Amino acid sequence: MISKKLFLSIAILLLSVNLWAEKDTSTEQDLHQFIDFVAQKTNKLMIYDSSVLGRKVFLSNFKWETPKELFRVFLSVLEHNGYILEVVGEGAKEVLKIKRNIQGPWTATPVYTSEEELNNIANKDEFITMVIKLKHVSATEVQSPLRALRMVNPQGGNLVGLEDSQTILISDFANNVIRVYKVIKLLDVPRASEEITVSAEQSKLSLEGQTIPIYIPKKAEVYAFFKAEQNASLTVTNKEGMVITQMDPSSKEVEQWLTPYIKKSPALNFELQLMSKSPLKLGDNTRLSITIVVVPEGKNESKREVWSLILDRPLKREKNIQFVLRFEES
Repeated sequence: MISKKLFLSIAILLLSVNLWAEKDTSTEQDLHQFIDFVAQKTNKLMIYDSSVLGRKVFLSNFKWETPKELFRVFLSVLEHNGYILEVVGEGAKEVLKIKRNIQGPWTATPVYTSEEELNNIANKDEFITMVIKLKHVSATEVQSPLRALRMVNPQGGNLVGLEDSQTILISDFANNVIRVYKVIKLLDVPRASEEITVSAEQSKLSLEGQTIPIYIPKKAEVYAFFKAEQNASLTVTNKEGMVITQMDPSSKEVEQWLTPYIKKSPALNFELQLMSKSPLKLGDNTRLSITIVVVPEGKNESKREVWSLILDRPLKREKNIQFVLRFEES
């Protein structure tokens, strides 16, 4: 003969199953009853402790069509209530252990290593571990700001930096791991010592191969100020090939009186030789400046700039840039 107490327990269980069986409902239920319902509908063996007893689940507009959709909601319910899920075994031997999130560091989790894998679980509140290999910065440089911002769940999540292998390990719920991963990608960028590639098109200058007219007053004195500071040499010759100025990279500016050369030949040839033979790095710009000034006749008139070229950018190494300045009286 069935006791009244057992009959009442069976009745409550049947009622709870009936409530959760609705595909579209808004209701409240005990957490352990919801776990039992999900276990039944997904045909999975679940283990939980007494800490789930007395906890309520409130779901509004609860909809599901397949066991897969129901299980996704189940993961969100666990996360919301401070639980994580550990999967042990496979197939018919699979067991799902429901644990408090403070047990996260000692829980076996799925391990992911790529952004593509993360994107596949973006809509799941699954507790995971992500292994991130750094390319440009140290583990300490990433770990310190992330910990200062408290981006990882302090209850069950964990963040570890492995300095020797330049690796970051994160254990947390998938959505938060994705958030942290995006921040790490923004931090893990090339530094000034990183090699860069500059194409021939990017190195092209508009004056390359051109003859540029420079108009100067009659009887004016013409001077040039040259500074080949980094990654370039400069050679200036006249029509006959006589070298007027030749400079290797130096921080020192050189002043050259051009008037005598212009009187013999108004066209001067300029050749820039980019000298960087090692791979270009960030900040390894070609720095060079050429300034042409004139001093008109008369003691009371000061010098005046009539043309200048200032380079401060990465240019393709071992490249020659040639152009001509032709001086004409205005």
